[in-house]
Amino acid sequence: MKEKLLLNIKKYKNYILMTLTAVIVLAVILALALSSSSSVSEPSENVNTTPVNFVLPISNCVITKGYNAEELQYNSTLNCWEIHKGLDLLATVGDEVLACFNGKVTNIYTNYLEGTTIEITHEDGLVSRYQGLNSNTLVNVNDEVNVGQSIGTVANVLEAEGEEESHVHFELIKNGEKVDPANYIQISSKD
Repeated sequence: MKEKLLLNIKKYKNYILMTLTAVIVLAVILALALSSSSSVSEPSENVNTTPVNFVLPISNCVITKGYNAEELQYNSTLNCWEIHKGLDLLATVGDEVLACFNGKVTNIYTNYLEGTTIEITHEDGLVSRYQGLNSNTLVNVNDEVNVGQSIGTVANVLEAEGEEESHVHFELIKNGEKVDPANYIQISSKD
């Protein structure tokens, strides 16, 4: 009887090994599935569902030149064609310039071509840049600002765009790359 059993084991050893291997593989898969399903975390109960509302920096403004990262636009002052990765917002000298969203003032500088520039850093690597402001700003570096808060006023025409009317050049930068403000701000019409 013992010899018969050993003979059957030798005869069917490949089938027995395949069956044992299959059982071990299934056991490992089942163990992994059970361990991964128990480690799935539940979503936080404190999820902020408040909508994010950005505003244009100039109230009731007209966009004289829109954002376009692909097509060249004519710059009449420099008499050349160029990419325009921002919005030109028509404004009267002295008009208030508003923070487009809550954030922290991280840079203020003035130069000949752009006038006074204010940069505000927001959440998630977003920076808003306002150019063409009067040098007497209403905020300082490290000030916290709220959406719609006045940060400065419109200055005379930017030197780089002297052929054009007074306006604010507005840009949004996400992780170091200029992005279309229309992705964040509801803009009813461009150009």
